[in-house]
Amino acid sequence: MLAFHGVPDLERFEQLLDEVLLDYIPVSSEDVRRALVGEGALPRFPVWFTFDDGVPSTFHAGRALAERGIQATAFVCPAVLDTHQYLWFQAWERCREVGLLDGTDDRERFALARLKSLPDEERRAETAALLARLVSAGVQPPPQADQAMLQAWVRQGHDLGNHTWDHPMLDQCSPEEQREQVISAHRDLEARGFAPRFLAYPNGNGSQAAADAAAGLGYAGSLLFDHRLTDVAGDRHRLSRLRLDSDAGPRRAASVASGAHSAAMHLVPRL
Repeated sequence: MLAFHGVPDLERFEQLLDEVLLDYIPVSSEDVRRALVGEGALPRFPVWFTFDDGVPSTFHAGRALAERGIQATAFVCPAVLDTHQYLWFQAWERCREVGLLDGTDDRERFALARLKSLPDEERRAETAALLARLVSAGVQPPPQADQAMLQAWVRQGHDLGNHTWDHPMLDQCSPEEQREQVISAHRDLEARGFAPRFLAYPNGNGSQAAADAAAGLGYAGSLLFDHRLTDVAGDRHRLSRLRLDSDAGPRRAASVASGAHSAAMHLVPRL
């Protein structure tokens, strides 16, 4: 399973797709679902293309994917669909881009690793402070993906998955909030006419309460972001994915897709 975020450079991404498809056979979420529940087998050297966060550039790549016979899955957060609002980490990224985090104290207070480690309420408070800085600086958020983009994506043969309501760090939320994040996102997507069958944990931080909520909704599986090859015979709600930038060059794409890059990366800390 390959995990991407946006596709800022479509031409580079098309080159990546062509490189990967030289050696791998694209499969859909339905193919993966069938393999997980024992209703079918995947081909040799399968690859499932997944995209997290639901940024507009992902949906702009829908045609390029479909033209190559790829049925991809985009995992979205309904809280920001049809809005001009940031997900929390997008607010952090924008503050950094426009120089609003240049102070010494700011670099420590708003370090991304620190924000990810905070209890959910505290992280939301810090996010509010970031948003206030953007407003004061007159920085306007860009539009998020909208219903028309989602519908066009599905018409192209792709599908949508659950990425929680608004992308919290699930392991920093209470069990009740974890369940609410998964269930609220599912209900919103269903109301929009879509049928999610998989959950992708935000930041890859899996949790038992979220996994249980996904299982209760009848989901076939839940996806991590751990840069490892997938074992479809393992825990269906802890499915590994390989991380890959959409503008990666041919050698990097081949290394990641094969699992060689992952093996080397996870070996280093043990040396």
